[in-house]
Formats: sequence, structure tokens, C-alpha cells
Amino acid sequence: MRTRIFCLALLVAAALPLAAADQAAAPARFTFIKIFPGSLPEYTGLTVAEDGAATYDGRSLQELPHPENFRLPADLTAQLFTYAAALNFFQGVQLDSSRRIANLGRKTFRFEKGAERNEVEFNYTENAAANALLDLCEKIARSRFHIARLEFKLRFDRLGMLETLREFEYQFNNKALIYYEQFIPVLTQIAQDSRLVRLAQTRAQRLLERIRGAPAQVRYEQANEQTGWYLAVNLSQDGSATYEIRRLDQPPDPQPLQVSERLRERIFAALAQADFLRGSSSASDKLPGGVRLTYEAGHEYNQVGFSTPPTAALSELTRLFRQLLTQIEFRTRLARALEQDVYELPLVLRDLEQALSQGALAEPAEFVPALERVLGSQSYYEEEQALARKILERIRPKP
Repeated sequence: MRTRIFCLALLVAAALPLAAADQAAAPARFTFIKIFPGSLPEYTGLTVAEDGAATYDGRSLQELPHPENFRLPADLTAQLFTYAAALNFFQGVQLDSSRRIANLGRKTFRFEKGAERNEVEFNYTENAAANALLDLCEKIARSRFHIARLEFKLRFDRLGMLETLREFEYQFNNKALIYYEQFIPVLTQIAQDSRLVRLAQTRAQRLLERIRGAPAQVRYEQANEQTGWYLAVNLSQDGSATYEIRRLDQPPDPQPLQVSERLRERIFAALAQADFLRGSSSASDKLPGGVRLTYEAGHEYNQVGFSTPPTAALSELTRLFRQLLTQIEFRTRLARALEQDVYELPLVLRDLEQALSQGALAEPAEFVPALERVLGSQSYYEEEQALARKILERIRPKP
């Protein structure tokens, strides 16, 4: 009996160093908890290990815990633990501000490594390192929350998918999320699910293209509630473009548009002068009367709306788009007059001459072939040929 007890004691004594070694070798873990009754979600729990293994739990306080596993990229993991190190891994740290602040949710930072365990709680802090860590945690948790919502809608509420995508895109555009590649699987499912409304599929596909690095693009929109007209141009840096000229109460109907390389370069140069609309983000589905410019490039989304351009750079960018829209208008009118309604031709030519005098055209030389056709054919009246000759003298490229 004594021999058995002695052997058991030896086994326990041998196992203790091994257990201690395993505990010391386990990766350090950081945990963020936020409890805010009445918010969505009310409980947020995020745990990240030094090796990137992570769990997230977002729910109401009445629900049972249901953490989901994911992996955080090495750069974000390192950034998170660097912030924690700047706060001495929460050992002996006081973060709560002495100022009287409304309840913003009770937050907890916790660090665990082996036998070491430190944590700090606060409602509001003025510590810069703590706020940087809090912002990163909020973005990570918010990203996982949106993934969970999209997956839920895909399985149980397909009719509510479009509104959920709008909310997701709003957060995406306002840089409230992080590690965009993690959204690719769920957005791919949405884009390919034929049971969803087409608008939801299209929105998901557009988000996927931005995450995967689609070419930069700029969108110009102009609305006039008094006349009821809506005009828009969408121009991509790779040269593809569309335009719309329609009534405000009509559904979207983008048409393909040819834009010369020279004009495209001028527009993107003006956009660069306007700092790609940075500092003016205002993502909104509603277009007030006036002008709205939107720039998208990968994860970047900038938007500005105005009635009168507030800067010289935005004034030049607006001028170029208005010239392009005027160019489109005369391109359509002149083609129709030549092919279908010859009686309209004199009016179109007079309007074209006036637009030229006002500098309202983006590239007047585009109309040279059509005007030469009028000048070289006996099918047109002398008045029409005289107008064509007058315009040609001004826009025909000089030898």
C-alpha cells in the first residue's frame, strides 16, 4: 500500500512541472468585453490569442453564450497586443475618466498568460493608447457582428437582406469595419443566391469587387427637384463608363458611354486635385437637389454633396462632368436629327453653336465627322450647310 502511494506521489510530482510548462507555453490571450443594455448587441465578447486564434460572441443579455471561432490576421493580432503592451498589459492601470460621463457601456480589457491575469474596467477613458485599443476592438467585433447578421438573413430572412446590406455598406463606407477579406465568403454566397432580390445580389457583387481591388471609379449625380430630372455619369479608371438621363420618378437605367482617354485623364486629374473627395464623406442613398460626387477605390469611399462647389478643385471637376453630359445630349440630338428627324437639324446646329460659344462641350472635335457629312451632301439645305461650315471652322483640328 505504501509503495502504491509513493508511486502515485512520484507521478504527481513529475506531472506538475509538465503542467506548469504547458501553461507557460500556452499563447497569451487578450479579451475585450462590452456590456451595454439597450444597444445592438447588448453583450460583446472578443478573445484573441497571440497566434491569431479568436472567438467572438455578440448577443442580447438574455441569450445564452454562443461564441464563434475565427482567425485574425497576424498584422492585426500584433497591433492589438502592441496596444495592450503600451498599457502594461493592464497591470496597475486606471483608465476610467474622473469626468462625469453618461453610460457608454461598461468595457473590460483582460490579459492572460500562464498564471498571470490582469484586467481593467471603464466606461469612458481619455487615455490615447486605450482609445486606440478600444477602436480596434470595436471594429473587429462590429465586423464579426455584420457577418453573423448577413449569414442569418441568408438562412432565415432573405426578404430583409437588402436593408441589412445597406446597413453593412454604410459601415463599410465609413471605415467602421476592418479586415475586409473576411467578408468575401458571405458576400459571394449572397451575390450567387438566385432566391434573393436582384438588387441585393448586385449590391453584394459591387462590394465584392471593391474588396478585391476593382479599378477606382468616380460618380457624378445631378438632381433637379423642380424640373424632375436626374443626370448621372459613372466613370471607371479602366475606361468603362455609363450614364443616365431620366426623370426622378423613373427607375435606374444606366447606358454604356464612350469617354476618350484624354477626357478620362482630365477628370481623374481634377479628382486628384480635389484630394479624391477625402474629408467630406457622407454616405447616403438619398440625393438632395444639387450635385453629389462619389469616389470609390477598394475600401476607400468618399462622398460630397453641394449646390455650389465649395472649392476650385470641385468646381473644375463639376465643370468637366457637366461638359460631358452636354456632349452626350448633343451626341444624341444630332444623331437623331441626321437619321430620323431632319427638320430638327437647324435647331440642333444653332444650339450646338451656342453651346460651343459658351464653352459647354467637353470635346467639340467629336462632332467633326457628322458636320462634314452635312457639308458634303446635297440632301441638306443651304442654311444647314452654312451652320455646319461655321461650326466646323471653329472645331476642326488645325493642321
